[in-house]
Amino acid sequence: RGVMQRVAGADGFQLVNVSSTPILLKEFEDKNWLVNRVAFTKILARHYQRTGMVETRKLLGGAGPTVATIPTSIAWAAIAAVDLLRDMAAQRVPPQQVPAKVGYISFTLIGQIIGVLSRSAASTMVLLPIPRDGMLSDRQTQMRLRHRPQTTIDALYMAHKDLVLGLAGALAGILLDPYEGVRSGRTRPLAAMGLMSGMCKGAVGVPVRAGIAGVEVVSKLIIGMGLAFKGKKGVQGTLVRRVQAPGAPMQHVVHSDAAVREAALSHQLVAAWQSSLAYVAPTMAGDTVVDVISARRTRVVLLTDRHIAYLYARHVQGIDEEVVTYKVKWYIPNAVIDNIRSVDSSNRITVEYRAPIVLGRMHLRLPLRKGMKAGNTEAHRALIYRLNLHLTRQKDVAAGGGSSASSPMPIGPAPEAGGHPDFSIMHVAAAQLPRAEPPRQK
Repeated sequence: RGVMQRVAGADGFQLVNVSSTPILLKEFEDKNWLVNRVAFTKILARHYQRTGMVETRKLLGGAGPTVATIPTSIAWAAIAAVDLLRDMAAQRVPPQQVPAKVGYISFTLIGQIIGVLSRSAASTMVLLPIPRDGMLSDRQTQMRLRHRPQTTIDALYMAHKDLVLGLAGALAGILLDPYEGVRSGRTRPLAAMGLMSGMCKGAVGVPVRAGIAGVEVVSKLIIGMGLAFKGKKGVQGTLVRRVQAPGAPMQHVVHSDAAVREAALSHQLVAAWQSSLAYVAPTMAGDTVVDVISARRTRVVLLTDRHIAYLYARHVQGIDEEVVTYKVKWYIPNAVIDNIRSVDSSNRITVEYRAPIVLGRMHLRLPLRKGMKAGNTEAHRALIYRLNLHLTRQKDVAAGGGSSASSPMPIGPAPEAGGHPDFSIMHVAAAQLPRAEPPRQK
């Protein structure tokens, strides 16, 4: 059952599609020569069995995982049903839990089998001529459909994403497929043939790609319903505990004159934002500003003792000087943040948090996320470090019973400001922010 659960379990068929990769069986080395022939044969069998399973993923790329999903899903469901009957006979499962387990197995099996249709169609579109790259390409669709939801919230999010991208890819193929066909032709006759092939593929792709999106939405929703039978764990998943980022904190630094001046400017900056916080974000008026970070020219990250806020920064050239106005895009209480993830290639940062909700007697913490983007690599690294340092300090304060451990404010979109900020104070604060990009000259 362990092999079937990894191959086609509730998480879906997770073989990786690797193309143009040679098959390699790693050499076996064992320094323990005091073994008999039977033991040595078993050691070799275990070694090449594990290696063979890894290398099989290269052979089962593309349509291979799609076809293999059907028998493996049925085998997984059969083994799970047998285990359930065995547990019921041994009275290891209470009778009230049997309907939930049956519903989980049934819905998961149906959702996986329905997902075979969409993945088969996506693999067929990849094999057709006139390939193209990009987020709306058929290969990206095939790679996206391999991922299976882990929770009910993931199922809803992925179903919405597949529907939007699938319909957008179907409409975009009408123009992009003929364009790729013309560009692939090196001569005029080949360009003309490419144009006709692209037009045919774009016309066929409209109903096929839209159908792929619709079928995948149904598959994801059914799997999400199956996960809901697992209760709180199936809806919100396992909590991810945030760990401190690697690297020693910058402590015991020699305070030079430049460091003293920078500290003075930082205190002045924090004081300016503190005096204007009630104008920029009225719902955060009771917070204490801890730090202000410039992610890029038009985005600012505001750290308080209770929240992390992401703000728009609008630069308006006045008569004598540049005036900057701010508006809150989103804010999250520090107490509900679980993890911070970053992507170095795009300088993006994702803040993962849990929004508490109450459904009858069930108290859930829905996994949600917010994103921000830095202007360059240096600003991205500095922002990651200061976010982790801020959350670590706030966690220590909350554990010590300080004022920061008060109940968090509700999560929501950016509220409308009750008044206009003090532009003179806000201009001083903007001038002292460490810009990730040079200001535009007008």
